Amino acid sequence: VELNLPFAFECFSNLAESGHVEAQFWTAHMLENGEGVEKNKAEAAKWYARASKQGHDRALKRLSELYE
Repeated sequence: VELNLPFAFECFSNLAESGHVEAQFWTAHMLENGEGVEKNKAEAAKWYARASKQGHDRALKRLSELYE
């Protein structure tokens, strides 16, 4: 199976915009690492913060690590 990371990013980001917490985490992850989208740590931090506010523990951890 071939991975289509740009399509995956589009799907996650659409769900993230609607408030889906796990999609917010994966949108941030893909932005942080440049997977399927241009790397953008500032934008990743925004999505990690949104997911963190909904209680996503891994997002909170990654957000704190971005600022170390």
